Amino acid sequence: MLKRKLLVNIAVLVLTVLFVGIIVIFMLNRVNTARRQSELAGEIIITAFERTALRTDYLRTGNERARAQWFAKSRQIEELLSSASTTFTDPHDKKLLDDIIQNHEAVVKLFSAIVANREKAGGDRSTELADETESRLIRLLDMRVYDKAFYARELRDAAGKRLSAEMTHASWSILGLLVLVTVVAGFNSWSMLRIIMKRIGSLSRGAAMIGEGDLDYRLEDRGEDEFTDLVSAFNSMSEKLRRSYVALENEITERKNVEDALRINEERFRRLVEVSSQIVWVTDSSGEAVEDSPSWRAFTGRTYEQWAGRNWLNVVHPDDRKGLSEAWGTAVATGGPYRVEFRMLHHTGEYRHMSVQAAPVLHADGTVREWIGMNVDITDRKRAEEERERLLAEVQRSNRELEQFAYVASHDLQEPLRMVASFMQLFEKRYGGNLDEKGMTYIGYAVDGAKRMQKLIEGLLAYSRIGTGGGEFRLVRMDAVFQSVVTNLTVAIRDSGATVTNAGLPNIFGDELQLTQLLQNLIGNAIKFRKPDTLPTVHVSTERVGSEWVFAISDDGIGIEPEYSDRIFLIFQRLHTREEYPGTGIGLALCKRIVERHHGRMWVESRTGEGSTFFFTIPVLRREPEQGE
Repeated sequence: MLKRKLLVNIAVLVLTVLFVGIIVIFMLNRVNTARRQSELAGEIIITAFERTALRTDYLRTGNERARAQWFAKSRQIEELLSSASTTFTDPHDKKLLDDIIQNHEAVVKLFSAIVANREKAGGDRSTELADETESRLIRLLDMRVYDKAFYARELRDAAGKRLSAEMTHASWSILGLLVLVTVVAGFNSWSMLRIIMKRIGSLSRGAAMIGEGDLDYRLEDRGEDEFTDLVSAFNSMSEKLRRSYVALENEITERKNVEDALRINEERFRRLVEVSSQIVWVTDSSGEAVEDSPSWRAFTGRTYEQWAGRNWLNVVHPDDRKGLSEAWGTAVATGGPYRVEFRMLHHTGEYRHMSVQAAPVLHADGTVREWIGMNVDITDRKRAEEERERLLAEVQRSNRELEQFAYVASHDLQEPLRMVASFMQLFEKRYGGNLDEKGMTYIGYAVDGAKRMQKLIEGLLAYSRIGTGGGEFRLVRMDAVFQSVVTNLTVAIRDSGATVTNAGLPNIFGDELQLTQLLQNLIGNAIKFRKPDTLPTVHVSTERVGSEWVFAISDDGIGIEPEYSDRIFLIFQRLHTREEYPGTGIGLALCKRIVERHHGRMWVESRTGEGSTFFFTIPVLRREPEQGE
């Protein structure tokens, strides 16, 4: 818009100047025409006077040269009159010019007549007739010359007045046009300057507001000129400044918070070092102790000078000193983590076991700035570990002795029990006819007790052999184990009408014989503890959860009360009488021990009358049993 206004103003000014130029040219042309007219009139008068002088010379002396020049002047006057006839356009001037032309023509005729009269007289001018004729012609000639001079002077005066008037008119016109140009140019300049100063004033006020810190200040401009873009740019700059200022404020605030947090953390670290029972220390990037460690001095009872540099090695046990120094040198050289156990001299004179850990603090470019480390007194832990190892060894030895005792005892007990059962059966066979019903019942009780005692001993023997009699772990196909168990339980499955299924079982690492025993006990229990008059259903499934396989053996049997879910895994624990469900109470305890040998867990989820689901886990990765398991 401003550019358009400027172009319009320039166009108006140019048109005004052109108009003024045209007017000036027109006025100057009129002045030049008037000047030319005045000059022509003057030349006609001067030439006429010169011709009059030549005529007088000729008439007095008869000079032929004067006569020739007179005719030449006449032709010059004719040329001037011819030029004047195209220059003078005013009717009055035209009339005067016509009169001058007529008089000129008459003068030429009269002078020619005088010349002819003289030539006729033969140069004899004494005759009366010739003199009279010449005198009459001269009078007529003088009258015409006078009239011509009069008209010429009048024409000159008119031209002069016109020249003066034209010059005056041109001067005033030029002055007026100059004033017009000045006014137009001044008005255009003032209007443009007013618009520009208004915009510049708005920008100046905006810049002042921004300079005073009011970054939310925005210029308002309803115009549609070039300043609109400048205002938009200014407002955009203001917004960017505001955002930059806010970002800078946030950065400063964040940096201040970081500095405050860093200061607090440094102070906290210093206080921690001062009050910590552990030994906290700091070294430079080369591993040299350059800061005091009050906790080190308190532990060793030595001074900072005895700690600085690498003098701290002097309190390390001589047998550990070389290895510790090499490990520290390697960590400093590589920038890697540092963790070592060694023995360190206490201020009481006792060498105590220490665990040291250190990590590098890095610069932004990844180079090591310093090392921070901590020494932890692990003497009590070491003693506890040694005591635990001692007790574990004793427990393992005791377990082996107990297992051996159980094996020997159960083996030695079986033979007397077999003899008791055999002799009681033999007694019943030989003397049964001599005994009454009560006697036969007593014999039955004795035989049954001996058999149950034998089964308990066999179960106890199997339980004791879980740790010592187990085979090596290898890859076991549980699908094959399942088929083997179903084959072993063919009679029980057929007699009960049970349906035993699986959903595809994985391959695992374990003791195949014990896993077969585990699965057979669980499926057998599911068949045994079925609901009366109901065909049992047993399903075996697996699911991988993290690093374990979770096996589930589900049935629709009589179920278990939730409060007994832990008790059933204890040895010799029963929830039913032998008359209801026969058994020794060892089976589930045996299963749990097998699972634990395979580093798994076992539990049950059940409700009375709703069936049970026994779960056990086996690790996915291969893991060998520990010694004694």
